[in-house]
Amino acid sequence: MDNLLYINDGVFLTESREEAEATAQKIYTHFACFGLQMHVGSPNKKSKMEAVYFPPSMKEAREQNELPPNLKLNNGDNNIHFSSSFKYLVSYITLDLSDELEIEARIIKKIDQMGMLCRNAT
Repeated sequence: MDNLLYINDGVFLTESREEAEATAQKIYTHFACFGLQMHVGSPNKKSKMEAVYFPPSMKEAREQNELPPNLKLNNGDNNIHFSSSFKYLVSYITLDLSDELEIEARIIKKIDQMGMLCRNAT
């Protein structure tokens, strides 16, 4: 990570919670060296950044009822929250890796586009 200067819509894959927190802290610290900032949260503010935990099996993913606790940065002063789904570039990714949310979002978008066409045609 010694040549990381700017990230927009970046993804970092880690194998453990500890590695995720360490990686997030390294990026946060590195950005600060250049006057850049990560959009992290605080105890009373949700982070713009998101983390997703993918369980080791689909069965566990479907049975997971709660999101993991927030990742802690800066000795707990900041955090990154976990989400059950997020939009990366143009696609939705869910913790159970299903495509239902993506399909639903595309249908809604097409319905909206058809509505705009109808309004513009009159």
